[in-house]
Amino acid sequence: MLESMVNTRNKSEYSSLRATIFIEGRPVFSASASISNVEEGKPITLSATVVYAVIENPELSYKWIQTSGPSVSFSGTGKSVTFDAPKVFSDQVLTFSLIGSNGSKESAAEIVSLTVGNKNSGGSTNLVFLILASLGLLLRRFKK
Repeated sequence: MLESMVNTRNKSEYSSLRATIFIEGRPVFSASASISNVEEGKPITLSATVVYAVIENPELSYKWIQTSGPSVSFSGTGKSVTFDAPKVFSDQVLTFSLIGSNGSKESAAEIVSLTVGNKNSGGSTNLVFLILASLGLLLRRFKK
């Protein structure tokens, strides 16, 4: 909405105009993950949302790029992509970048991160402890 006020000697005049104004610039997008902490092998969806397209009737497009973590293969293209969390030996952070376009200009990169947890985390430590305890009992038995 545009508003203006003009003061004259005799009176003040006020006028208002409702109009949508698009300023030529970069569009703004946001990115999110369906879950921020996920176990390996579970499905994840990355989604994009247009915050501000800048121009009327934009031809929206989306480019997803993985920037860190174990490599994944996307299923789908565009506003939403899915993938299965990769197998990891320890917790890993995956980072993705979304660059959106309104058909005229590209947005700044929007970053989304999530953590993939190893579902067997801690299990190997427990197994080692069990083996060492068993060996200790056996050695104690032979010393008698």
